[in-house]
Amino acid sequence: MIMNQHHQDYSLIQRVLELICLLAFIGVITDLFAAETPLMVDAHRLTEEASKFLNQEASGLGEVHVQVNTPEQVADLPRCERIEAFLPPGARAQGKTTVGVRCITPSRWTLFLQAQVQILAPYLVASHPLSAGQNLTPADLMIKMTDINEVPSGVVNTPEALYGNTLVNNVPAGSLIRRQQIKLAYVVQSGQPVRLRLAGQGFQITGEGVALSNASDGQSVQVRTPRGSLVSGIARSGGTVELRL
Repeated sequence: MIMNQHHQDYSLIQRVLELICLLAFIGVITDLFAAETPLMVDAHRLTEEASKFLNQEASGLGEVHVQVNTPEQVADLPRCERIEAFLPPGARAQGKTTVGVRCITPSRWTLFLQAQVQILAPYLVASHPLSAGQNLTPADLMIKMTDINEVPSGVVNTPEALYGNTLVNNVPAGSLIRRQQIKLAYVVQSGQPVRLRLAGQGFQITGEGVALSNASDGQSVQVRTPRGSLVSGIARSGGTVELRL
């Protein structure tokens, strides 16, 4: 009776050991298979790589929003372990664009995806409808997050370049203001007494005169001196005209 009990215990232990060995073997085979099998190619993986790349490329320009179109028929692509995204020649990470994704290893293939990159940055816009002839004040402007891809050339986006200047046409509320839409305020007017300044390395000469025309900051203006001579210079704020050697 005791011998039979020992035999049963031995058989049970043997079966447990065999089961443990079998499970360990299956685990090793599974690990090897997972290590040697490349990752499956799926649409989500491709769009994720492309989106991450475009976000990195556009970083620092503003608030970035990226949308990548989902590719079709990716099931036919060979499996891939390493995928990288890139911009084709001439493409930019702005607006409607094309982004490439390619397999580096073990297969070699390339796929191009359509994407939309929106970059929002703060711009000065009209806070209410503005009329031609109106002098701009801080109350006339506000900051609006604007897609830089929709900003035309010549837009003025600094308060100093807008305040005190006159609009030459109407501007709807929420609109950007371009340089050609404003008339710069005169810093020197015809008949105005002005201060002449000539500066060089280690010296500065000043004098007085009378402006012969209106001029905005940075514009050229002629000045008549007390002796009747005519000189030309660059109009500056505060009724100053800079002379050049």
